[in-house]
Amino acid sequence: MKYTFKLDSLSAQAKGLAIVMPLKYQILVFKNPEKFLVQFKDRVNFGLFNELESAQQLADILLTIQNILNKKAIEYMKRYLMLEPDASDTRASQDKIYEWEVML
Repeated sequence: MKYTFKLDSLSAQAKGLAIVMPLKYQILVFKNPEKFLVQFKDRVNFGLFNELESAQQLADILLTIQNILNKKAIEYMKRYLMLEPDASDTRASQDKIYEWEVML
């Protein structure tokens, strides 16, 4: 049995799994017949849980960490642009800031 799910711009496919709860920024909670799995979009698994609540708690913690890191990255990139306003990658750097801000 194979499932295909559309999540915003993400298309996730899983064999024998059902997505229980897609979280923002492509942190997913899958359910197989026995366990709940927390996974990032690039298929980095963070744990198997017997209860959905435990999987949700881990997913929420990972989302919080991701938000903190994105805020820091934005701060550092803005500093870079202030120090090097004529850098050759100014446009790409500003685009990256916009990308990270959308994720917050």
